[in-house]
Amino acid sequence: MSNRKGLSNVLMGVVLGIVLILGSIVALFWNEGRSIQTAQSLAEGADAVVSVESESVDPAHDGDLVHMSGRLDSDAILRDPEFPVTEEALALRREVEMYQWHEEQERRGDETRYSYHTDWSSRVIDSRRFNRTARHENPGSMPYERYEVRADDITLGVFHLSETLTRQLDNFRTVGLDEGILEELPGNVPAQPHVVGNRLYFGENPNNPQVGDTRVAFSIIEPHEASVIGEQQGSMLSSYATRAGDNLAMVSAGRYSPGEMFEQAMAENVMLTWMLRGGGLFAMFLGFVMFFGPIGYVARFIPFVGALIVGAKKLMSAGLTMLLGGGTIAVAWLFYRPLVGIPLLLIFGAVAVGAFLLAVRAAPTAAEARVEREDAAATA
Repeated sequence: MSNRKGLSNVLMGVVLGIVLILGSIVALFWNEGRSIQTAQSLAEGADAVVSVESESVDPAHDGDLVHMSGRLDSDAILRDPEFPVTEEALALRREVEMYQWHEEQERRGDETRYSYHTDWSSRVIDSRRFNRTARHENPGSMPYERYEVRADDITLGVFHLSETLTRQLDNFRTVGLDEGILEELPGNVPAQPHVVGNRLYFGENPNNPQVGDTRVAFSIIEPHEASVIGEQQGSMLSSYATRAGDNLAMVSAGRYSPGEMFEQAMAENVMLTWMLRGGGLFAMFLGFVMFFGPIGYVARFIPFVGALIVGAKKLMSAGLTMLLGGGTIAVAWLFYRPLVGIPLLLIFGAVAVGAFLLAVRAAPTAAEARVEREDAAATA
């Protein structure tokens, strides 16, 4: 029965492997196009941007990509709708966590082992999906939800920031709380309230949290010095449409030159590109490992060389990943930038062929060596 279940899992893995391979091909191709388009848009913006003063509007720059530095400010008073927290700020955020059971899975061959521990989580963990639900039950919902509000009108000098720009502000700082807030809480709180550090804690004992205990923290974005790049539309700063296809709109806390801001954006684009490449190639490798799962399943029953075949399968998966994944990246560059794509295709092809040849030669060579060692031992 266990062998039948194991074979069923292997066949399901083949299907999932095909899905991963196809999905990673699409993701890798899309990522290269995104990366190239963003790089071209940033280069275009760096050439077009004009630095202007934030204290007056020059109609001559309407429609231009402009850069300015100054103090981001607002007259807004932001309130949390469920707690007595009111701040003069650009944004106000409430973060909520609940103490819950977590399930971890560990795969060992055809066997999956489950373990359970308690920890804080900002999302509800559905314990009904656990392998063992007895004594590992979580509440079905949190007493409070995450909440965020931003000022409707954020200004830099005489200019107003569009929502595209204000949504990029993320330099939150935690709001300090004191015991006085406990007296202002509504009467329908879910459990005994405490102030622990800069958090509201709802539960009997903060030093011994129990499943279902909840903690809430508040943070704000205060008025601060910032640098902005966007299209000037009268007194409004918005996103700038490049010929390459991207919309440019940047905000950085602090005073930075346009060159520094574009340099940072280019570095972030390169980092994101390599992160997505790595994730796509790893997903493709896992896909090939799953696709060749039947080989590993059969190899378990072959004496002496079974483990070697499994190792060769991984080498072959790595080679095919370099061939197909690297080829996808190179083809994308051929599509978007041919002069760079051709050398890439040759490099990835050479590495893939080398890995494939190693995989083909590894199993028989290792098997022959093992037979020779056994013959020598028998002769001795």
